[in-house]
Amino acid sequence: MTHAELLMSNIFTKVALAVHNKRELPFPKSSSFQLFTRSVYQNMKKTASSISLLVLVLIFAIVMADACAPSPSSAPPPEPLAYIVYTLKPENEEPKAYHIRILTAVLGSEEAAEKALVYSYKIIPGFSAKLTPEQVTEIQKQPGVLQVQPNRTYKLLDSGPQILTRINLKLH
Repeated sequence: MTHAELLMSNIFTKVALAVHNKRELPFPKSSSFQLFTRSVYQNMKKTASSISLLVLVLIFAIVMADACAPSPSSAPPPEPLAYIVYTLKPENEEPKAYHIRILTAVLGSEEAAEKALVYSYKIIPGFSAKLTPEQVTEIQKQPGVLQVQPNRTYKLLDSGPQILTRINLKLH
């Protein structure tokens, strides 16, 4: 059940109980919801049934619940993840400077590039950087970039020194 549906259900239950028991509505007297429902209730008390009031309050609750629901556009941007970027070997340039230059072309500033750079490899031409999916798409288009892979950690499935002991026992 979404937050908006839960809110609407809670409001509907409180209003229905108050109307059924002919009591005040369970909201602060100064709230716009209380003022609205009180004026509607007083105007309709003489001429309309309780069901009409409930239908009106339900419509108002649906409108309020939709207004309170978070919009999809307000979702936070994706968190940058570590990627390994394989590049051509730089000529006449230090590897780290070359990697910063590639990142600067995508991120827009040298400061942002230095912040995103996790590690600059010297033996393998490439670097590790924290990037969003959109930045990965852009960095793949840069000249000199061969491949971009997510950084993964692998866990070995061995039982450690016990294997060596078993191998030694079989050899003797």
